[in-house]
Amino acid sequence: MNYLLHGMTRAISESFHLPGPILEIGSYQVPGQEDIGNLRTLFPGREYIGMDMREGPGVDLVARVEAIPKPDASIGTVIALSTFEHVKHFWKGFDEIKRVLRPDGALLVACPFYFYIHNYPDDYWRFTPAALQVLLEEYPHKILGWHGSKNRPANVWSLAFRSKAAAIAPEQFAKY
Repeated sequence: MNYLLHGMTRAISESFHLPGPILEIGSYQVPGQEDIGNLRTLFPGREYIGMDMREGPGVDLVARVEAIPKPDASIGTVIALSTFEHVKHFWKGFDEIKRVLRPDGALLVACPFYFYIHNYPDDYWRFTPAALQVLLEEYPHKILGWHGSKNRPANVWSLAFRSKAAAIAPEQFAKY
């Protein structure tokens, strides 16, 4: 997590209706990042479930993204920021998210690209904007963004909506 991703999440939470409940993948709040790691404060009064592969601050549910212990179509929004580089079989995680998301659901995902290797439990992957575009092909409404150089972005992110969600309105995009 970094200040830019926290700010991007805040802008999205203020600009778009993200259906609940909200499931954050990789919710463990790393010591020293308390001021930016707690995304719950951006969704006051909303049902919010923090999930991570280890117990700790910010974690309500211990599980791996490749096997989310939630019923089909039971989650309104999934947030996964700076998580998928640590998922050994990331494609299974994307499939699981699609399984648990409601037909009107949203996925907010961000991945580092130009970043040092950081292990927990390991650091496997980097995703380009084109890679996220491919991984989110089945989400008809999306915003894809990155910061830094076009040829070497620091982070890549997307807000993607499933097929039963309303299309992104121009005024929502402008507010964001």
